[in-house]
Amino acid sequence: MLAAACYDGDIGTVRLQLDSSCYSDVNEVDDNGYSPLVESSFGGHVGVARLLLSRGAEVNQTTKNGWSALYAASLYGHVEVVTLLLSKGADVNQADEDGFSPLCVSCSNGDVAVSTLLLSRGADANQANEDGMSALYVSCGNGDVEVVTLLLANGADVNQACRRVPPALCIACQRGHVDVVTLLLANGADVDGEDDNGCSSLYLASAAGHLDVVRLLVANGADLEKTSNRSASPLFIACHDDRVEVARFLLSKGADVNAVDDYGCSSLYLASCSGLVDVVALLLEKKKKTTSVDVNLADNDGSTPLCAASQNGFVAVVRLLLSHGANANQAAGKGASPLCMASEKGHVDVVRLLLANGADVNHAKDDDGASSLHLAGLHGHVEVVRLLLETAGADANLTDNSGASALCLASQRGQVKVVALLLLLEKKKKKTTSVDVNLADNDGATPLCAASQNGFVAIVRLLLSHGANANQAAGKGASPLCVASEKGHVDVVRLLLANGADVNRAKDDDDGSSSLHFASRNGHVEVVRLLLEETTGADVNLTDNAGMSPLCLASFTRCFSVVRLLLKHGADVNQAACYDLSPLHFACYEGCVDVARLLLAYGADARRVDSYGMTPIDAARDRGHHAVVSRLLAATRPPLDDLILELSCGLDDDFQVLLVREESRSTKKCPL
Repeated sequence: MLAAACYDGDIGTVRLQLDSSCYSDVNEVDDNGYSPLVESSFGGHVGVARLLLSRGAEVNQTTKNGWSALYAASLYGHVEVVTLLLSKGADVNQADEDGFSPLCVSCSNGDVAVSTLLLSRGADANQANEDGMSALYVSCGNGDVEVVTLLLANGADVNQACRRVPPALCIACQRGHVDVVTLLLANGADVDGEDDNGCSSLYLASAAGHLDVVRLLVANGADLEKTSNRSASPLFIACHDDRVEVARFLLSKGADVNAVDDYGCSSLYLASCSGLVDVVALLLEKKKKTTSVDVNLADNDGSTPLCAASQNGFVAVVRLLLSHGANANQAAGKGASPLCMASEKGHVDVVRLLLANGADVNHAKDDDGASSLHLAGLHGHVEVVRLLLETAGADANLTDNSGASALCLASQRGQVKVVALLLLLEKKKKKTTSVDVNLADNDGATPLCAASQNGFVAIVRLLLSHGANANQAAGKGASPLCVASEKGHVDVVRLLLANGADVNRAKDDDDGSSSLHFASRNGHVEVVRLLLEETTGADVNLTDNAGMSPLCLASFTRCFSVVRLLLKHGADVNQAACYDLSPLHFACYEGCVDVARLLLAYGADARRVDSYGMTPIDAARDRGHHAVVSRLLAATRPPLDDLILELSCGLDDDFQVLLVREESRSTKKCPL
């Protein structure tokens, strides 16, 4: 109640509270540390403040955030309260938790009267917080000429060093306060002073586009070439930030147009990269007058202004640069030409302009050997591809360093429209060479292999209709059918089979796997079904170079549905692989009860030993697969007929139990 009365200036209530026997501490604070004196100072109630002080209020007591009564009165401009508090011994320089003094906050508010009073009572004009923010810094940032004048007259250091904030002149220039800048310079401010990033006042004013301030600084001897910590000059930053008039003025004063930053970027490069047409035109106009602008000056990565503009699709900038002598074939980093960059991004108008100015359509990058056609095709830029082929005569069979053609890359990425466009070259009468649809890369992969592996049905259909060889093997001898089967692309497999793909063709390397091997190993049931049921001649017992049959692979990878399908189509249940390992051995090693049971039902030999003398039971026991061991120990009865087999291997567990019990009664054996 006392605090509220103090804030409201209700001196009568305050007096009653203080005189009350139940109220004994005039310095008692609330949860935020606000004392009655601070509350009255906030409200500017000098009478209440005087009463509290007369009753023993502590004049320098602070809140939790470090606000004293003097701070509060100064913040809100209560001159009379400030006068009273100072007369009672208030610490004129006592700062809050952020390091701001009463003088700093009064100057921040542009309060000349309070600021004058504080200075007259010994306030430190140079007191700053940990970041270096002083009353002068704050006032210069606000553009308050009157307060700045007052502070300078009372000893404020115009060049005060700051830890984390720029000098006063820097902040005034950055914010465009030309009158304050004039005042600071007249009082000895260092015209080339800089912030902790090395940015001078001229740099900051140029970046912000304050032409009047820039003129004033240059007139006072500011260094035109003083750079930031990353070697950026005032002209550089003016061009970067599209400050055309500032750039024009700096150029007129002799700023170096070819100066570069730490990355080797010139002003022209930056303006071109950002599509700043007016700035680019200004810089190139300088070239006409003095021939000093290097239009082909590259950055540290070798990228020229034309490369940057082409990559970003800035047609007007590209046109300007070309008209001023930019080299259309000068390559950037990793050997990418402007045409390569524009093609990769799909900037068709830029591509057209570059071609019209002599760009080499077949120029290849140095690092991967990709041409503009490769890059456009890879990213599906159909109109760029059309332009490169039909207008510029790009070599459609040119290969990159991996041996891949544009058709191969487009097929790999699923760019069906690009593939169609490339294949149409065969029908162009004017073309002397057609696209080689079977051209393989360094690993032997053809466009058909690439499309088949990734499941791009439409592209596979296109390639086959244009003469792609369905049996031409890729790297390590894998045919299109093999790679499609391995990935489970049913529709592609069907299409390849319909076009003469050899279902039994095996890889040429040390693997020797066929398409059925790949599909079985990876559990692609529908592909296995397609290979077995919709073709003639698929060898279900064909082995790879390790002697592994499709059934062995499916058993090893626990593919129950594939195992069942292979067995139904005549797979040899006891056909062994290397080391005399049978399908049952593999199932037991992996602990797959369902597969083991199915193999047993089809007559798998549970007592067969491998080259190490181990039976399937030994294999299961060795791996701790007890359920498989139990099944194998009971596997002495003859195999079930096909009907019972299907029922016992189905999903109806209750029926399986009944079936086993019925069988145990007939054989007088204990069911598992």
